[in-house]
Amino acid sequence: MKKNKLTIIVTLVLLICFSSTAAMAANVRYSDLATDHWAYQSIYKMSAQNIIAGYEDNTVHPDNNITEFEAICLAVRIMGLDSKTAQVAKGEYLPFTIPDWSGAYETAVVAYNSDLIDAEDFSHNQAASREWITKLLIKILGKENQVNSAANELTFTDT
Repeated sequence: MKKNKLTIIVTLVLLICFSSTAAMAANVRYSDLATDHWAYQSIYKMSAQNIIAGYEDNTVHPDNNITEFEAICLAVRIMGLDSKTAQVAKGEYLPFTIPDWSGAYETAVVAYNSDLIDAEDFSHNQAASREWITKLLIKILGKENQVNSAANELTFTDT
């Protein structure tokens, strides 16, 4: 009898734990993201991992181009650098402009100090091109040296 009670208690505790996790993930709803949207699964997975936060109006604008600064915000979160934003002191010089968002300055400082932003090739409100995103991904993966050395070894030319 004691074994049955223990089994029931453990089962209930596990159900409560897992159902609350699922409920928290289910609470993330974006008013402009249909369940049949091609990016639905990816957006919700990244939301559950706190990589995508959406906009203040509970939207995510899934069909808009991502800006360079939005891509930087994702990179900072993917790399786990967002915890460093709390340590940023106001007044650090940034050689580029940033959006007027809550937390944008701190994110920009962390990204700039982590060499994710090249000030000469950055415009916060510009749509991020595939080339720009590729360069950012190389930085996130820490493969800049490999890519640079491989680029020097190319033996073909485009026609």
